[in-house]
Amino acid sequence: MGRRFPVINQLNYVNIHIFGAPRCGVTRLIQSFVSSYNERDVLIHKELNSNTMAYQVPFQLDSYSFCLRICDLSQNTIAPSPNSDIMQLQYRADIAVYCYSFDDPASLPFITRLLSEKGNDGELKSILVGNKVDLRSEWKLGTHLNVWVFNSVTQNNVKWLAEIFGISWLVECSAETGQSVAEVFEVAVKFCGRKNKRKMIEMS
Repeated sequence: MGRRFPVINQLNYVNIHIFGAPRCGVTRLIQSFVSSYNERDVLIHKELNSNTMAYQVPFQLDSYSFCLRICDLSQNTIAPSPNSDIMQLQYRADIAVYCYSFDDPASLPFITRLLSEKGNDGELKSILVGNKVDLRSEWKLGTHLNVWVFNSVTQNNVKWLAEIFGISWLVECSAETGQSVAEVFEVAVKFCGRKNKRKMIEMS
């Protein structure tokens, strides 16, 4: 990024890499976000030398124009096909999103390992996203509250993880209902407004 970001009357690019534990719904989260766009405004392609899916969409925030490049680095087995035979792309990340699932306690240790392996050294901005927040309300209203408490990710555990790795942004959302999905990407864009360095993330 240049010294000034964002720049008014100019397209500002934000490269977002999203990591997620298995079955945490990263692909569904992205699809929920892009579903509000016209199909012609959404470009889907594969990352260079990998099967990683990437989405490119326009985005407006606070009178600024952005182009979001959203790279799905989750371990999902189902992904849409590219919608055009364009050149495969690869670009550095401006921000990394680490997604866990409220209904899967194993998803938080998975994210912990990812953060440790990727070397969250402060150069790359990161946010934590808890998906499937809708299930928390459903279980609290149901008859299996004790099972839910035992088999859910607690906010204290999330805050502990964020503190250990110096992550200051936490977002809770539901890809299923659309709750706070747009906020995930708004936070990502706003966070990029601060000084930071781009960092290449391996696709493994």
